[in-house]
Amino acid sequence: MAPLASLPRGEWTLDSATASIGLSIAGAAVSLLNTRFFWIGVIAFVLGLIAGTVALRKGVRRNAAAIGVLLNAANLVFDAVLLIVAATH
Repeated sequence: MAPLASLPRGEWTLDSATASIGLSIAGAAVSLLNTRFFWIGVIAFVLGLIAGTVALRKGVRRNAAAIGVLLNAANLVFDAVLLIVAATH
């Protein structure tokens, strides 16, 4: 049996940057399309922020990681505004 090939450095963080953007899109879809699953979208945004932060610190694709962090932060702010508006009505 052949030994497992080692991954090139930074490849795992490539997945973190992409995951951050993907979690932002998935969280937005979940929280906007079905209000019963609003908190699942918020959890996805927080996980996307964590993945983006890891990718920013250790990653090769820092531009993609920064986009993921910005998208997740903007979605969290948008969800907070939705909660405030719903609470005032």
